[in-house]
Amino acid sequence: MNFIVKFWWTSTGLLTLVILLLGLVVDNLFSNTTLEIIGQRVSDALRAIDNEYRILHDRLNQAASGAASDEDILLLLGNASDEAEFEQDELIEQSVNLMRISRLDAVEITDAQGVVLARAHERGRFGEPSLNDLDNVLNRRQVRVELGEEQVAGRRVRMLKLSAPIVREGELLGAIVLGVEINQLAWNFHEASGADIFLVSRGELLVSTLEDEARARDMMKVISRLEKNTPHFKYRGELYAVGMTPLLSGQSAAAGHAYATISEGPFSQMRSELIIKLLQVGLIGLVGAIVVSVIIGHVWLHRPLKQLADGASRIAAGDLDVRISVDSSDEIGSLAKRINEMTARLRENQERLLTAERLGAWQDIARRMAHEIRNPLTPIQLSAENVLRVHNRLRESGEFQANNPLFEEILHDSIRTILAEVRKIRSLVDEFSRFARLPKPRPVELDLRMAVENAVRAYREPNPMIAFSITAPEEPQTVLADPGQISQVLNNLIKNSIEAMPRGGRIDIRLWTNTDLVPKSPGDGFRVIEVADSGSGMDEQTLARLFTPYFTTKADGHGSGLGLAICKRIVDEHGGIIDLKSRLNIGATVTVQLPFPGWHGVALEDTGANHPA
Repeated sequence: MNFIVKFWWTSTGLLTLVILLLGLVVDNLFSNTTLEIIGQRVSDALRAIDNEYRILHDRLNQAASGAASDEDILLLLGNASDEAEFEQDELIEQSVNLMRISRLDAVEITDAQGVVLARAHERGRFGEPSLNDLDNVLNRRQVRVELGEEQVAGRRVRMLKLSAPIVREGELLGAIVLGVEINQLAWNFHEASGADIFLVSRGELLVSTLEDEARARDMMKVISRLEKNTPHFKYRGELYAVGMTPLLSGQSAAAGHAYATISEGPFSQMRSELIIKLLQVGLIGLVGAIVVSVIIGHVWLHRPLKQLADGASRIAAGDLDVRISVDSSDEIGSLAKRINEMTARLRENQERLLTAERLGAWQDIARRMAHEIRNPLTPIQLSAENVLRVHNRLRESGEFQANNPLFEEILHDSIRTILAEVRKIRSLVDEFSRFARLPKPRPVELDLRMAVENAVRAYREPNPMIAFSITAPEEPQTVLADPGQISQVLNNLIKNSIEAMPRGGRIDIRLWTNTDLVPKSPGDGFRVIEVADSGSGMDEQTLARLFTPYFTTKADGHGSGLGLAICKRIVDEHGGIIDLKSRLNIGATVTVQLPFPGWHGVALEDTGANHPA
């Protein structure tokens, strides 16, 4: 046994010595190559920026050339001096199309005096002089490329801008200014290379990936004082690699300059962390030698340690009722006691968590049931208010009669709606009492066109500031679906659109058949319902969370956050697809696709079908 212990100690000591020597070698290698590594990263980042800048520059050139040869734009600019012939809205539309097709962020068109005629990215300033420097563009008919700022959607955006004259048969008609945003350009290469990027024009810092703007400007002052081709500099005690590339404009002068810097600090920290880890491994080796020597010298510790291991394994497997029995008063016995106490506390915590989960589950069911019952109450209320409104209007106008046809028709329609919605509530309550969850779909043959018309009828008169339109084929749009649940989806979508337009707007509902979306079960295609509004829309962050339960964009107390989540569940259980697209301040479009003619209730695969324009 003594031989084994000595051999173990000798082997471990040699291993520890090798690890320490390896740490010294690694430290020396890191010291010699760190500056080379960060210098190469700076060079790679600048090359990538230069390539991307050239791509953007070419895109602007192509867009400007296309605009200068576009007959529609030339014709509109030729009539700019004649108020009777000039069609400014058409010119604005042309600029918007150019910005969309060429993937630009700014388009401005002026007349030959530099007066703004159309802007695609920011409405306004029509009839006013352009804020862009167009002297050489208009007077010398030169193309100007620069880094600058532009007002887009109420915010100042840093852009690469190209200004070019528009000439027809030697006559100067005006100028066009195109721009692409460069903020993201810098951040993309910062994330890819780890380098801090600075974009500078005419000595002014436009874009920096440093979050501290004051630090960025201070660092640029230091860089600007360096001699040309200086590869490194020190800033606040840290060593940085630095490089610069000009952003050419196609002329003798550069539109600006791109700088990239990387600090040696993170690499030094990596070196220190690696050495520390190597030292830790060496220390662990020494500790291991001591532990193994003790185990070899005290084989009688095997049984209590095995009991501890077995008990810990059962605890790890989830058996919190286990208790470790070790007949020992030493450290192992004390450890077994502590583990038993810890297991008892874990058991108590588990019971409390299970109780809380059960309570939370029932609270979730209650909230969902309340939301499901609340939906039918809206058409009931609207129908009753509709009857009362028509009754009061006829009575005030003196046209009320006992058998008034208009009143009779509205009364009967409203009563039918109320009775139908009451039956829905009764069905929901019965289903809840039986299964304590949302009802399963009960599919029957349903004409989606009639379902849409019925849903719109309940909302049209109470909302006179909303213009409704329904576009659908003449033939019935039948599917096998649960009428109550489809009505619930339609009511929720229309109600959301109305609430997004407090000052009025449009809701356009279209129905068509899509045969390009293939289900996993046999079927001829899908019926599509598209609900589009002209409301306030939403940003991408909000859009990504809309189908999350309990997420709502409405004020406190005005939404449970379950409406769209329930709509998605209903559509999913019908084997369909629901999709929502939106742009801020433009509106939102919800598309619901349901399989026909069979009842599928399965997941679907999209083959890349395009919706009709």
